[in-house]
Amino acid sequence: MQSLFVPTEPALFSGDLHNSITWGYDLPGAPDSEPLRNSIYFEETDTRSLRTILRSQTEEKLFFAEQLFRNYAGLSDDARHFAFENLFTRLLPEAAPGWPNVYQWDDGVLSLAGVLPDGSVPPQGSTAALKNYSRNMSADGSRLLFSAAPEPEAQPQLYQRIEGNRTVWISEPEGSDKSQPVNVFLQAATPDGRNVFFVTDSPLLDADQSPGPDLYRWSDGPDPEHESTNLTLITHDGSVPSNFFGGSVDGVSDDGQIVYIQTISSKLEVWDHGTMHIIAQPVDRPVNLEDQFTVNASIPGRGRATANGEFFAFLPQTSGDAELTESELYLYSLADEELVCASCLSGGDSPPAKVEPLGPNVTSSPAEYKLRFVRPRFLAEDGRVFFSTTASLVPEDTNGTWDAYQFDPGSGAPSLLSSGRGENPTAFIDASASGNDVFIATRQHLVGADTDELVDEYDVRTGGGFPEPEPAAAPCTGEGCRGAASGAPAGAAVSSTAPSRGNVKAHRCRKAKRGENGGGNARCVRRHRHPHSRTHGDRGRRK
Repeated sequence: MQSLFVPTEPALFSGDLHNSITWGYDLPGAPDSEPLRNSIYFEETDTRSLRTILRSQTEEKLFFAEQLFRNYAGLSDDARHFAFENLFTRLLPEAAPGWPNVYQWDDGVLSLAGVLPDGSVPPQGSTAALKNYSRNMSADGSRLLFSAAPEPEAQPQLYQRIEGNRTVWISEPEGSDKSQPVNVFLQAATPDGRNVFFVTDSPLLDADQSPGPDLYRWSDGPDPEHESTNLTLITHDGSVPSNFFGGSVDGVSDDGQIVYIQTISSKLEVWDHGTMHIIAQPVDRPVNLEDQFTVNASIPGRGRATANGEFFAFLPQTSGDAELTESELYLYSLADEELVCASCLSGGDSPPAKVEPLGPNVTSSPAEYKLRFVRPRFLAEDGRVFFSTTASLVPEDTNGTWDAYQFDPGSGAPSLLSSGRGENPTAFIDASASGNDVFIATRQHLVGADTDELVDEYDVRTGGGFPEPEPAAAPCTGEGCRGAASGAPAGAAVSSTAPSRGNVKAHRCRKAKRGENGGGNARCVRRHRHPHSRTHGDRGRRK
């Protein structure tokens, strides 16, 4: 059954696609679902079994328009822990009446997450720390960030609920000024939730002497409630944007020791184990949030950092720096201290062509990434980047339309993931973290098993794929049915007629199966050390 306002929508997925969070209207087969109401459901995609998440345990009934105002507040990697901000209905008796509240669903158990450190419920409720940002919640679901004003008319503060039984004040001042911080906004968090990055206009440490917003890191110690200090001041000049300007953090290493930052003055910087270095300037900030580099540009954003923080890839929309060209994909290597154009021709030339790391049009309508928390991976852990372009970056690319490429900082050369031939375009879709699986979409027949004219998804897999079947032997006629007089083995002269797959030495194409993650190989001929980059001597100070 469908609602006029709410079609059934699998909105969020676990990393392996086995579980999803689904919106729908009174879906059949879901226990405890309120009749004739919109709701949120947990679905096991293999069995299609449903469990109801959004269910009022008070006398208040679910309001039909909640679907139009939903805000996701966090998701664990297995999707068995989910947080959301409910704007209208008080789902639990302890929630603040008449205000939004943040709830957490833990594999069947619904609880109120917006609880202050003293155990009380904020009088004006609680909200998602960062709208539609999955890392509000830790990967295992044990930690959840939220915002709340501790008292009426007070400034909202940043808190973390831990294991569902205690709350820590993340933005608590640790300097001599103990006044309540103002303009506190979450920027990013590490997967384990033990490192949280946020901005505030207030000096939380005595070292913060500049007016304006600065970036802080909160780190969880053995006992965060009794540590002498949990805060580190990342920036010192009040030059980072708050969420009003789209955020400041473009990427964070999993250990919280490397942070990529874009300032209000359009500097792109990296904070590496306590030392700040300029990558490039100016790098303009796009107006649309979904085109920015920041981690809160979750739908889908144009900046990516590796989990170890050693690589950062980004696609600037505009730039005043002649060395950074609009719509070219760039890769920064922290180890080499080099900024490289990954999509330029050999010799550093920038072709008059389009570059897109997020799926150009290969059908009759533009490809879109509108699912919450979905950030297609175009940067692998080893620094390889993946993209589509209409430029011919290698001689084998002769069709003059979209083709999928990879760039490998180890080899320094781009290479095709698609055929480079035929009139049909090919788009890069996504990749695995290792880069060993890369998903592309095209109408081209890249393997012999593809015999239709529909758009198909392929997995370009390093060292994998399926062997091409031998073509069926033609039925014999006349003298051909008498056999070979010389006794030569049958079929010795038969060769495969399967279409070329392109770049088959490194990868083998295959049609992708449901539930697989996606990766591939490429490097830019345009290599230059940016004048603001640090020297190799600086690198020796890292531990």
